[in-house]
Amino acid sequence: MKSFRSLAIAALAFALVAAPAPSQAKGSCFSDNEVNAEQTVRLHSELMVIALTCRYSSEGASLTSAYQTFTRKHLAAIRDAEGTLINYYRGAGSRAPESKVDKVRTLMGNEYSQRVADLSHASFCENFRDRVMEASTWSASRLKQELKDLASRYPCQESKCKFKTAAAEAIEPVGKNHR
Repeated sequence: MKSFRSLAIAALAFALVAAPAPSQAKGSCFSDNEVNAEQTVRLHSELMVIALTCRYSSEGASLTSAYQTFTRKHLAAIRDAEGTLINYYRGAGSRAPESKVDKVRTLMGNEYSQRVADLSHASFCENFRDRVMEASTWSASRLKQELKDLASRYPCQESKCKFKTAAAEAIEPVGKNHR
């Protein structure tokens, strides 16, 4: 009986330590993986806006082709990011998590498009068009660095979790989506 009681107390103690705090419960804040996923979708949306708005690089190359090259090259990361966000919104209780991700993508694209209006078409393209050409050459490690830079400049749609327990980290594989 004494060993059962000790085991029950140990299990309860582990559950209290391993359980996420209320501020990081599923659906109330973004993990590092979810922040990265949102920034991946943001970057992809921004590159699309630049390609559609400016059409050609400063050297006359097609930005649509460069955008397609970027997309093909990083398609696994883009799909993984979308899946991570879909899982986040599903866990947060969304009845249509795919639609929620589409709405977030559209919102980010619209926010970035506002730069065109703020700067003027010519000024926007002069300042940003070659980013698509550059992005089409990025390696996976360069993409990760760009995503970190974006995360420092743009707030996420959800607040970032303040901390994670070791048990929560062990359960959530970084960079893998759980469809």
